[in-house]
This record gives sequence, C-alpha cells and structure tokens, in this order.
Amino acid sequence: MPKTNQGGFPAGNKLLQKRWAEQAHRLHVQKMHSMKPGLDNSPPKRYPHLVLRLKKVQMEENRQAEIDHDNKLLLQKMTGIMKGGRGGVDNWNYDYHPRSLNQHYREREQEKIALENMKIAKMLDQVRPKYQTRDWEDDYQRHNYLLDLWGESAKDFGDSSSPRSTRQSKQEKQKDTEEGDNSKDKGKTKNNASEVENQDYVSNKNKEKKEHLKTNKGINSGEEQTHTNNNSHCSSEGNSPRGGAKGEIKPAQTDRQEKMDEECKQLFKVCKKLSDPDDILIRCLIKKTPAYRKELAGRFKDQYDLDLHSELKAALGSPYAALLDALLGDKSAADAEAVHKALHGSGNKAVALVKLLVDKTPEELQAIKDSYKNEHGESLEEDIKYLADEECEALLLTLLNDGKNQDHDIDFDAAEEDAKELHEAGDGRWDKDSEVFLTLLSQKSLPQLNAILKAYKQISGKAATDVVDKECTEEFAEAFSALVKCVGVSPAQYAEQLKKHMKSGNPVLIEILMAHADTNLGAIRKAYKKKYGTELADDIYKHCGPSGKVLAVMAEKNPPGQAKAIKKSEEQAKKKMPPSGVKVTGPPKRDPVRKPQQKKEASAPQDSPLSKPSKKSNTDSTNKSNNKNSDNKDKDKQSKDKEEPKTSGTIKPASKFNVDSDVKDIHDAIQGWGTNEGPLIQILSGRSNEQRQEIKKKYQEKYEKDLQEELEGELTGDFEEVILGLLMPPIEYDAYCLHEAMDGAGTSEAVLIGVLSTRNAKQLSAIKEHYKKEFYSELSEDIEDDTSGDFKDILLELVKGERDQGTTVDNQLAKDDAKAIYDVDEEAVKVKEEKFTEIFSKQNRAQVRALIEEYKALAGDDIREGIKKSASGDAEDAYLGLVGAIEDVTVFYAERLLKASSGIGTNDKMLIRIIVSRSEIDLVQIKAKFKELSKKSLEEVIEDECSGDYKKMLLAIVKDK
Repeated sequence: MPKTNQGGFPAGNKLLQKRWAEQAHRLHVQKMHSMKPGLDNSPPKRYPHLVLRLKKVQMEENRQAEIDHDNKLLLQKMTGIMKGGRGGVDNWNYDYHPRSLNQHYREREQEKIALENMKIAKMLDQVRPKYQTRDWEDDYQRHNYLLDLWGESAKDFGDSSSPRSTRQSKQEKQKDTEEGDNSKDKGKTKNNASEVENQDYVSNKNKEKKEHLKTNKGINSGEEQTHTNNNSHCSSEGNSPRGGAKGEIKPAQTDRQEKMDEECKQLFKVCKKLSDPDDILIRCLIKKTPAYRKELAGRFKDQYDLDLHSELKAALGSPYAALLDALLGDKSAADAEAVHKALHGSGNKAVALVKLLVDKTPEELQAIKDSYKNEHGESLEEDIKYLADEECEALLLTLLNDGKNQDHDIDFDAAEEDAKELHEAGDGRWDKDSEVFLTLLSQKSLPQLNAILKAYKQISGKAATDVVDKECTEEFAEAFSALVKCVGVSPAQYAEQLKKHMKSGNPVLIEILMAHADTNLGAIRKAYKKKYGTELADDIYKHCGPSGKVLAVMAEKNPPGQAKAIKKSEEQAKKKMPPSGVKVTGPPKRDPVRKPQQKKEASAPQDSPLSKPSKKSNTDSTNKSNNKNSDNKDKDKQSKDKEEPKTSGTIKPASKFNVDSDVKDIHDAIQGWGTNEGPLIQILSGRSNEQRQEIKKKYQEKYEKDLQEELEGELTGDFEEVILGLLMPPIEYDAYCLHEAMDGAGTSEAVLIGVLSTRNAKQLSAIKEHYKKEFYSELSEDIEDDTSGDFKDILLELVKGERDQGTTVDNQLAKDDAKAIYDVDEEAVKVKEEKFTEIFSKQNRAQVRALIEEYKALAGDDIREGIKKSASGDAEDAYLGLVGAIEDVTVFYAERLLKASSGIGTNDKMLIRIIVSRSEIDLVQIKAKFKELSKKSLEEVIEDECSGDYKKMLLAIVKDK
C-alpha cells in the first residue's frame, strides 16, 4: 500500500514515496507474471515431421531415381538401335533370331531326331539290299541275247519295203548255204539255237564277273572298254541298236576318285550333323594341299549339287567360320579385294599394299592379278601406275614380280657382298633410277633380304630405315619401313602374336598358321616353347574352344617333304643299328675329363683333405686380410658383414605331404552343389607354394581341368582372392599384384614400392617376363603411363633391377651422398635430384642404411622429416614408403597392415597381398612388429575386421604352425 493513503496525510518525503510506489509496481508485475492461468490458450506445438513430410519426400526421390534409371536404359537401347543400323524386327533384319518359350524343348527334340537319324544312317550303311540287282542285270543280258537271235532270223517290214514271198526266201536261204557261209548262228535249228543261247549266256556272265573283279591298275581315267562276244552273231551286220550300248562298259574309277568320293560322303555327314566334325575335317581338309581341297570342293558340288564351303559354315557355326574361310575360301579373290580397297582408300596406299604383297609366292601373286582383272576389268599393274604415289610405283611393281627366289636358306657371304654393293651405290640406291635395291628385292628371298639389310647396318653403321628417311620422300620411307618390318619378323614375334590372338575363331591366329604351314612353322613352334614353356598345339587345344583340336593339328603340321625326310632319317638310323641279340662293344671306357677347378677353399669337398687348409695357408690369408683392412682404413672404407636378421614364415612345407590325397580331397570339396570350404582352407594353408604347384599339376593330369579355373567358378569375394593368390607361384603373384596396383583409376604406390624395392635382379627379371607374357605389355611402359613426376623415375630405375646385392659399406661415400641430397637452406631432402634416384635404386641396402645414419648426423633430424618438407600428398607417402622398405622390410609391411586395418573399413586387398606374399618369408616377424605398433595381435584384428570363410582362411595362414 502506498504511504500516501495512510491517515490521509501527505507524504513526508516525495522521493521515498515515489520509490515505494515503483517498488510496489514491480512487485505487482512480478506476481502477475508468476501467476499460472487456469486455461492454457497457447498455440499447439508444431512437430517438424508433420510439416516437412520427409517420408513423402524420400518416396518421391526414390520414384524419381527409378524413372531416371529406366530412362537411362531406354536411352542406351535407343542409341544402340540407331547406331546399329538395323532394328530387332525380323521383317528386315536378317540377323534376327526369333525367341521361343519352348526353345529348350525343341532343342531336346532336335537332338533326339538327330540321334535317330544317325542310327538310321548306320543301319542303312550296314543293311544288305533285298533286291538282287545282279540277277536283274543277268536277265537283261539274256533278254538282249534273245533279241539278237530274233533279229538275225527275222526281218522288220517297213513301209518302203515290199513283202517277201516264201519262194524268194527259200532261194536266198539256198544261195547262202551254197556260198558256204561260216556263220554259226545262220541256219540253226531251234535246238541248236537254245544250246548256243545257254553257252553264250554263261560266257557273258563269267566275263562280267571277271570284269567286276578286275583292279583298276593300268586303266586311266577317260578310257573306254568294249565288251565283244566270241560269237559271230554279235559282230554280224544284224546287231540291234541295243547291241552297241550293251557292249560298252563305263570307265573304271581310279583310287584317287574313289577316295575323294568317300571323303565327300563323310563331309556330307558333317554338313548334316551326323558325324563328329573334328576328325573328318583333319583327315579330309587339314592334311591336304590347297589344290586337293579345291578339287574336293568341286567333286562335292558335282555329287550333291551343294557348295561345300557354305554348307560346312552353316552346320558348324561361328567357331569354325574363320577356319573354313581359310581352308575353302577363295584366298586370291579376298586378297584382290583387299588390294583394291587399299588402292582406292585414304592414307598412304603403298604401306597397305606392301603388307599385302610382300610375303606372297609367285603363284599367289599371279592368282591375285587374275582375280583382280576378272573382278574389276583392269590389270593390277595399270591401277598401281595410275593410283599409287609416283615415288612408290617402282617398289610396288617390283613386289608384283613373280621371279623372286623362294629358297629359305641364307647365304651370309652373298648377303655381305650385296650389302657392300648397296652401300657403295651412294645416293639414289633405293629408287628406280639406280635400281640397286629394287633388283635385290625382285630376286632375293625374304630371309636373304633380311640378312642383306642386317649386313648393311653393320657396314654403314646406320639402319637402312634411317638412311631412307633422310634420302627419300616421306611416302617412300613409310612404305620401306613397312617392308623392313614384314621382312624382319622373327619366329619369336610370330609366337607373341599367336599367344596374343589365341582365342576361338580368331582370324589372325588362323592366318598365321596357314601362311607359315609350308615354311617356318617349325621355327615358330620352337620359339613359342622357348618363350612360354609350353607346346603351341597344347595351348591352342586348351584356349581355342570347339575348333581347338583341328587348329592344334594344323599347328603340328610339317612343311611338305619334312615328314618324309624325318621318316627317311629314322630308317637310316635303324639300318645303322646292330641286329637284335648282338652285343655292341664300344670303345674302352675312360674317366671324363674334368674342368680344372679354381684354387678356392670352398670348391673342395668337405671330406677331402684338400679342404683342410694348412697352417701356411692360414697365415697367408691372415696377412692378406690384415693388409686389406689397413688399406680400407686408409681409404676410410669398411666392410660390414652384417647379416640380415633371420626371418621365417607362418607356412612351412608339410612333412607328410601326399599329393594324390590332397587332389582327391580338393576335387571332392568343389564337386556337386555348393563348395565345402573346410578342406580348401586346411589343405592350402598347410602346404608350401612348391607343394601347391604340385597339387595344381597333379589335378590337371588327373581330371584334365585347371584347378585355378575350377575354383574361380566356385568361389567369390575376398575368399576367392586369397585362394587364387595361394595357388599362384611367387613370381606370378608379384606380377599380378603390380598389374592390379596400376589397373583402373589411381595407382597404389605402396604395392609398387613393396614389390620393386624388395626383389633382387633375378626376381625382377622373371617378374617382367611373366608380366609381359600375361598382360601383353611391358611393365616399365605401364609404370610410365600410370605414374608421373620424379617418383616415376625412381620406379623405372627400380624396375631395371640394377641394385647392388652386396653388403659392403663405404662410410665416406655415405657422408658425401648425405651432403649431396641435403638442402641446407630448406633443411629438406632433394628428392628431385638424380643423385637421390641413383642412391635409392642402385646402392645396396646396407649402404643406404649408412646414408640414412649419416643424414641424421648431418641434418640433426631423421630423413623422413626432410622428405615431408620437400614432398606432399601421394609423392610424400611414396618416398616415405621407399625409405621404409629399404631400411626395414618388416616395419614397412607392419605399418602397411596397420594402415589397412585402421580407419573406416578395411583395405582387404592390401591385407591379402601382404599376408599371402609374405606367408613363407617373414610373416612371423611382421606379426611381432605389428603387435608392437598397434598393441593388438594380427589375429585379433582379423577376428574383428573380417568374417566368414575369408576370416578362417586368413587366420589359418597367420597362425604359427
């Protein structure tokens, strides 16, 4: 209450009164705010999910994503239709094959019908005819004989002849009797006629049997044999018109024609899918000459009125299409068409023509010229003069010359003389003015020409292509370069092309086999085996699908005359062998002459007294070593024989190894529905790599299947990666890891560093060779394409494998190198210097470790800190990895394992690569170092990060055996 209302008196102090009033007002307002209303009239709370409707938004986004996906697929299909040129409707697309819901049922029915047809065909071949055609023929001959008899004793009255009287007939008969006609048939009685009939019939029948049993010896095709009777009535004037037809026999077929008819019959069965094609194609086409195949196709056309080429292609399908084109197609017509396209195409026409014409024989060139003229109405020479470049005209016309020597023997003395003549000819030796080279090209064989060009390089000091580039036009230089490449192709290069194109129905593979079947296919087979370690025919049989058997036989085909020469040499060798039962006494046995051994203590056997050094030798060696040590001290060099710490892997060879049992267990585990992973884990994790290779080989021999390919079809995911990695040899797995590190987007520098910096020169050489064999490219080229900067230079130097494998350390050299790579101003490492690349790619590991210690003494800091100052990003990680891999391999891999298992998710590829590749080398030490770094064992990390059979397999590998 205000003080003014008390007693009605005015306030004694207005300031106090005002203060009291304000205080009372504040108290009142405070009470008003603290009061709670009896009715809550505040608006209701607004919940976000009711306002935003997130579920509806999500459903709309999902629906929109489905629509976008469908639109994308539709766009791809429409693009394919528009670019393909032909649609999927059968009324105008000739390649359209309608689909049917009962296709599988129809296929089964067709197979059943085909089997029934084959059974019927076999029955028809074996069944004996019920109709006796020989008896019919005998009756026909008997009938003709009777007709002849009747013709002799009767006359046919025609309109122009007058009737004969009985008197006239008697007079003529009497006159014939008086003249003493010697004919045996005239004037015979009926009894005599029947007797002669039987005699002649029997003689004719016997004669036919003799003619049927005659062989075809001495009978040429086209000759005619005539059958004459011994009876006079057959040679008399009264022979009927049938007599001539009866008396002639068709010309007998030769053995060649009968053989060809039999082959046509077999090929007809192949066309109708009644026989296995491979053996018939090998027997009737592969082992025959081109001329014989052409004649056989013509014979097939005459007999069945069908084209053999098109019928076989339709029956055998696409796997045999390219092979049949090469065997039965018109090669000259195809080459003539290719020449025509090259002449009328764009670019350097001479290069294409050189590649087409350079290796053709005179017969093939003539056939090409004839086909070209028949098809296009102009001669090939005239078109070359009109359409080809003027500078290349003489070169192309020379290639068309059919006077080239086809001998494949090389005369090196003549090649050297021709090369000298070519070198001394001076300018213009290549073109048509001097004609020195063109004369050699027109006369010499391709191997001889290749020898001449090699001798020219030795004499002049320059390759012929380099000289032509300077002296001739660009068009001629390109054509000449193409010529040199075609001439100088070695069997090893052909072997590489065969390996690259070894697929079912590949035309390049077939073209090489056909082109070199009569020349150097044997050399190509030897080069293939030397390069890849397997037979060419075996690889073709494995990788070329249905036609693999036929192509394998083609690859084993010897040039004409070679088989006979081999057989002749074997027969001569047999003749020189002594007869059986005779004991051969050779020259008296003598001890083999041994190569004189070097005077080294290690070369003598331990049990030999020579291996025990005398006191004198010990003192001499001690003096020499002392002198050497003193010299090394003067030069400030030391020889540190630091032995690398002994390492061991978790996988060791199984003591009780039974390859047959392991192969059977693995086969049982992957057969049937599903796969039993237990035996795979137990066997493959408990065998060394060498034993696993024996298992692969034995599995191939026993089941004729590749174990690796079988497991690829049965397993998936990371478990498959581990299994396949264990089955690869170490060199092959290293090459595979390097390829995977560079394949796809980005490059795994850690993998490249881990492999390239920890392998010796011999291992790197084997890795590069396998990499090229497996992935058809050079390892150095792939590294150059996938990496960049200065780090690429280090990797390329590491690939060369020039690192010193010794343990000698030169401390003075280490100090000098540390000064050379230390940047005093930046207090960093000069990673871009060539010296840095040379040190870390060529010096031995002990020397590099000494360098790292000297750098630390010089810079007062670890070399890693200096690298971090001079590089960043991926380059920094790569350089640090290189230092770590050289300094301590176990620490390097332990850090990589820690990096692979830490963070979000696990880098399974890195985990698999390290565990598999180091399982037999130093995985025990890597595990110990990993536990120091992560405070957890590797087994615990695998238990936490992995799952399923993949986890079981890794645990089986990393656990100590």
